[in-house]
Amino acid sequence: MDQPVTAFDAGWIIRGWAYLLIVVPGSVCAAATAQAAATVVEVETDEFNEVSLTWGVNGWRMPPREHWPTGTVEYRKIVRTPMAAGGGRFRVQLDLPPGTTLDCGLLFMRNRHGRVIEPFWYGLPRMRAGETVRVGGGGKRFDAGEDRPLWLLVLMGGAMLLPLAATAMVLGWLAHCSGDRTVWVLVAIITLAGLGLRLAAAWHWNTVLPDSPGRLVGDEPSYDDTARQLLRGDGYTWAGRVPGYPAFLAGVYWFSGGSYRAVPYVQALLGACAVPFTFLLGRRLLGTATGVMAATLAAASPVLVKQCQRLMSEPVYVPLMLAAVILLARAWQHPSWRRWLAAGAVLGMANLVRPSLLLLPLFVLLTLLLTTPWRRAIGSCTVYAAAAFATVAPWVLYNYVTHHAIFPLQTSNAILWQGSPEYYHLLHREHYTYMEVWTQVLYGPGWQEHDPTSVAGDRWWTQRAIRSIQAEPDVYARYFVEKLATLWVGDPNADWGDTHVFNYTWLRRSMGGHWAAVAIMLLRLLPIAALVAAAALRRHLRALMPVYAVLAYITLLHAATHAEVRLSEPFQPLLLVLVCGAPAMFLLARRRADDTVAPPA
Repeated sequence: MDQPVTAFDAGWIIRGWAYLLIVVPGSVCAAATAQAAATVVEVETDEFNEVSLTWGVNGWRMPPREHWPTGTVEYRKIVRTPMAAGGGRFRVQLDLPPGTTLDCGLLFMRNRHGRVIEPFWYGLPRMRAGETVRVGGGGKRFDAGEDRPLWLLVLMGGAMLLPLAATAMVLGWLAHCSGDRTVWVLVAIITLAGLGLRLAAAWHWNTVLPDSPGRLVGDEPSYDDTARQLLRGDGYTWAGRVPGYPAFLAGVYWFSGGSYRAVPYVQALLGACAVPFTFLLGRRLLGTATGVMAATLAAASPVLVKQCQRLMSEPVYVPLMLAAVILLARAWQHPSWRRWLAAGAVLGMANLVRPSLLLLPLFVLLTLLLTTPWRRAIGSCTVYAAAAFATVAPWVLYNYVTHHAIFPLQTSNAILWQGSPEYYHLLHREHYTYMEVWTQVLYGPGWQEHDPTSVAGDRWWTQRAIRSIQAEPDVYARYFVEKLATLWVGDPNADWGDTHVFNYTWLRRSMGGHWAAVAIMLLRLLPIAALVAAAALRRHLRALMPVYAVLAYITLLHAATHAEVRLSEPFQPLLLVLVCGAPAMFLLARRRADDTVAPPA
């Protein structure tokens, strides 16, 4: 017969369950906490006085709040922790459970003088709980140490440039001496090599960044928001973007289930299309050898390769822009209304991705009048402009219906004001940094009243710019001339860390090493090489007029408004055609001279 449960027995049962449900789990948690591994990240640099660690765990997931150090805040589905500073060293310690993997990167916010700079990301390798990583100084290299002598930098530049240039020359000469089938095989191989470099860049980018909005900086969040609004069925609700690139992003998100990591891979495929298009442009203007050489450099250009990494419009825009220039050159060389119609339609498509060439037909007309009878020039450009306008007209109509205003494809984000004397004085007289202008003036306190991305706000900033220009036309003219160069070699404030153009020391420290700095320096010198090449190609002026028209137009447009190097980078393939065309034409001329002088067999 079973015994009844006494009060004594019931008490022990209750205490036993309490032990199992409360004490044991609490002891396990306490043990886990006690065994939490101290994971340390240290940065040694004298160029910054504010550094943050953006991080996630186990594949960029949000870490539990109990592991957040003091001051940690949520940052786009991951977290950001300010690093403690002292003696040129920044340090943060994370207490993570054993077995946890740490995904992290550094976000640099202010320079050594405490001035706000454009934040940039420096990815760190994946770590395990308990590890320590040191960046800079004697540890892993971030700041590459003391400057190296000029002769060594020249050798480094030669070590990077000469093998690529030699390869381009050999392939160009081989293409010149081969049949058409062999040429296309060479172009296919070069394109595949360019695709491989872009896929590798996309893979590397994805390994150090989360598959979340935490990877987005600069203009990327606006593209992302617009694309996801399209997926939700909200349509285009913002006047600050043209529809092409957000529609492309929305398509990638739809196929990939909203993955951010899928975008760089798809953009690598599109970006590689710039390689054969560069070949087609070079061959049409200056021959097969020029096309192959320019395509080789386009396949390996760090600027064009890295365009696939970020959520920006360049990987879609560059092939479209090249197609538009190729068709423009075709119509220029062999005029017909069908060719001008095709050139205008593709130009309109490019403007729906990035409206940089909106007024190009007018500039083409002015250029065409120099070489063509005025009746034919006006007729051709009328067809060209009509086709371009017909392509963008539905978007203009959509904006009119949505925003009850007519404006050129998108709001300009106060681009004219950024080229005004008032902006110039903020930088040079009041010593604002580039980012301080954005964070304290354009988007300072109460910025919503005159939002630069809204239709009304953009008009307000444009009128403010016009008043500034009218008040100081001499300053505007001087700034205009300065921007003719800074568009291509870089703005001292936006592209050279608020220092001066070709500041190698700043470039080395911001890029994280000598090799990256030398590569960027060579690319910033490319426009100067293209200018020298254009002088050498003066006998081919008529053939190159379409390229010169595009380059002159984009230069004058940004000299009149705002100029920084990222605005000229999509046009780098045009510079490569010029740079490769000069030696190709020289060798071809020498070969023809040798054939003329050589005695008959």
